[in-house]
Amino acid sequence: MAPSTHTHATPIEVCDLLTKEKQLVHIKDGTDSSVLSHLFAQGSVSAITLKRDNGFRLGTKDKYGRAEILNFLKNKTALQFQRIKNKWLIEAAKHTDWNSKIGGLLAMDKNILGNLRKGNEFTEKQVKEYISPKKPISLTDTHLYEFYENYLFEELRDKFTEACKLDNSIEQEERDQKIFGEFIKLSISVLGKILITDSLVKEITETCYNNQILLSQLIPFQKFNPSDYQIVYGIITNKTGKMADILPFFSRVNLREHATRITNEGYKVGVQKIGIVQM
Repeated sequence: MAPSTHTHATPIEVCDLLTKEKQLVHIKDGTDSSVLSHLFAQGSVSAITLKRDNGFRLGTKDKYGRAEILNFLKNKTALQFQRIKNKWLIEAAKHTDWNSKIGGLLAMDKNILGNLRKGNEFTEKQVKEYISPKKPISLTDTHLYEFYENYLFEELRDKFTEACKLDNSIEQEERDQKIFGEFIKLSISVLGKILITDSLVKEITETCYNNQILLSQLIPFQKFNPSDYQIVYGIITNKTGKMADILPFFSRVNLREHATRITNEGYKVGVQKIGIVQM
């Protein structure tokens, strides 16, 4: 059976945390009524869509799979990127103007990773726009390098997303194998053969395979049974007492309504207070 091609006007987040115990956890900070209203709606809309739309389930599995592989690649290449960064900082210190530094960054990318980014992808304006919201101070060589490394993984993330837009009507195992192959090709094209070695390719393949087995068990494409899952609302607060005493009156009413919708779909529902630890 082909998955639904139904599209949603706004993106639906399946959850903030998916556990191996099949808990779909939605988390918000605070007990403000508007915040809680969004939290409760997020949980019920996600649960209903997950049950009724197999295309949404497939997209969720793809999303988690992409995220796991990206994290895997970041961890596996961290040491090599640190070495590249050390070389870059030595070279960058020899120049004082941004054009020379950016030119050196492009040359490093070509010579070390074996790639050639388009020249207009690295400009002082882009660097500032990328970094300023996070760290609005004078740019340093370290900031420029961090921009470069983050850019590579964001580019890879976007390409992974495109790779998952395969024909959903084919058998899932065949589809997954094609996506695995694309992930490897894209990893090499973006990060280069120096980082994506033959041995790492084998690890990527094994990791993709293991992730898909787990995700297919957690979010099955066809035989999805809501009674196997619990929708959990996690509320971050430092208030003491029971949840019934902490939540505003209309939030309790709102929660009851959404919980009823969720249980009517066959799910279990839970609410968990998450305390704040002072460091």
